Amino acid sequence: MARLGDAIVRLDEVDSTNSLVLGDESYLSRDGLVVVARRQTAGRGRLGRTWYNLPGEQLFASIVVHPGTAPADTPAIALIAGLSVADAIADACAVDARLKWPNDVLINGKKVAGILAESKPGPQGAQRLVIGIGVNCQGTTQDAPPELQEALTTLTQESGKSVSPDAVLQAILKRLEAQLERLAGGHKTELLVAWARRAHVVGRRVQFPLPKGRGNGIAQGITPDGYLVVEDVAGLRHILVSGEVHWRD
Repeated sequence: MARLGDAIVRLDEVDSTNSLVLGDESYLSRDGLVVVARRQTAGRGRLGRTWYNLPGEQLFASIVVHPGTAPADTPAIALIAGLSVADAIADACAVDARLKWPNDVLINGKKVAGILAESKPGPQGAQRLVIGIGVNCQGTTQDAPPELQEALTTLTQESGKSVSPDAVLQAILKRLEAQLERLAGGHKTELLVAWARRAHVVGRRVQFPLPKGRGNGIAQGITPDGYLVVEDVAGLRHILVSGEVHWRD
């Protein structure tokens, strides 16, 4: 795996950094490349959601990673990316950053960052990932639509100081590179345990998707592959590969 961020492409505006990289082989083929945009006009989250752009300078970045691991490790890499973001934010801003499975970073229960990991096979099926990261760095949520003001926050709002998006990016890259090296060294289980600690996931009440409707249960942890395990009110265990989970406490 190449060093992350040795090459950084900086753009003023794109529709989505992930869409740009996934659609351009000259970007996707460069292991370790980082594409950063000052503004996204159609930023994407999981399940086809749109990323809301808060006023001010925020971080929108996509990181190309050729991990050299099995495709089965992709869900774990997505969680590891989230762990790297949360650790970097906690250290840089002295805030209590928490994780929500599978891809959100929260402060005081409000979303401050999101991660979207997507893959596109290379020659001979080589694994190539694009890890999209959006972090609300500056400003406040007062200018957000009323329905989002209680759901979102920013690093400046939570820490009380101006936060540089580039400083946050460098902290994330340093963390992510170290974590991916640990993954390659056979430490996936330890990394997922660290993710679960920062998520406070075990024992929490959750509402989760079922083939028909939604169910309620208690989170039991995550599998060795990074999937969420929930025990429902009838005592049945469910392994959630994807989908929207609502924490009830």
